[in-house]
Amino acid sequence: MSDRSVLSSAGLKKGDAIFNVLGQEKALTQRARSKNVKIRSLQVSISHLNHVKVHITEYKTAAFLLHNNKYHVILESGVISKVGQKQPTGHYPIISRFKKQSTTHKMISQYNKLEKSVQQNISEIRFAPTKSNPMRVHLFMNDGNEVYATLRRWLRRWLITTAFLRR
Repeated sequence: MSDRSVLSSAGLKKGDAIFNVLGQEKALTQRARSKNVKIRSLQVSISHLNHVKVHITEYKTAAFLLHNNKYHVILESGVISKVGQKQPTGHYPIISRFKKQSTTHKMISQYNKLEKSVQQNISEIRFAPTKSNPMRVHLFMNDGNEVYATLRRWLRRWLITTAFLRR
C-alpha cells in the first residue's frame, strides 16, 4: 500500500498535531481497517517529539476467484475484491465454480488452516458438487495429482494426509 493510502485510511495528514495521535492507536487502527479491508493492523510510534511513524500489516492474498472471466483477489481474511483483473498474479490457487459467497468463505477458511507447504502445492480448487456430495471440491495439485474432497471440518486433515501419500 502507498504511504498516501495508509495515511488516508487512518485519517492522518501531514501537519496534524501530535496529540491527535498519542494514545489513539486503537481508534486509528479501527478507522483504517474500516476504510481499507487490506489492513490487518496498524502501529504508531513517535520519535523526535514530532515525527510519527505508521507501520501497517496487510492481509495477504490467499487465492484468486475466477468469476465472469475475471480474477478477483481473495484475501486471507476472506474478503473478495470487487474489481477483477484479466490475469492472476503470483502463485496463488485459482478458485472457480463457487456460486455462493458463503461456500467460498468456507473454502478459504479451510484453505487458510492448511500448512503452507500444502497450500503451495495446490494450483486450482473447483467446486464440484454431486447429488450424493453437495459440498465436493476438486483440487488440482502442482505435481499433476488431483484430489476430491468434501468441504467439511475434516478437509484439513484429509488434504494433508492425501497430499503426502500421493508423493
